[in-house]
Amino acid sequence: MNLPLAATYASLRVNVFLVKCFTFHTNRAIKLDTYASVNVAIANNNLRNRINNSIMPPVNSPQLSPTEKSFLLQWIDAGAPNN
Repeated sequence: MNLPLAATYASLRVNVFLVKCFTFHTNRAIKLDTYASVNVAIANNNLRNRINNSIMPPVNSPQLSPTEKSFLLQWIDAGAPNN
């Protein structure tokens, strides 16, 4: 499914989570494979601050572009709606 990058869960899932996060977070305590698991990471693991302070993704992992980071933070700041 090809979706333009936007500050929506559907777009971020396809363009960011599956491409840049999913491989690392499939068999970990913090999973990012479903809407529910992403919300747990936001609430319990301070995902917003980790992204904003460049803790996530780790240096040796695929990095978020400035646009991806901006849309992801916008989505989180909007309450991470399931859209």
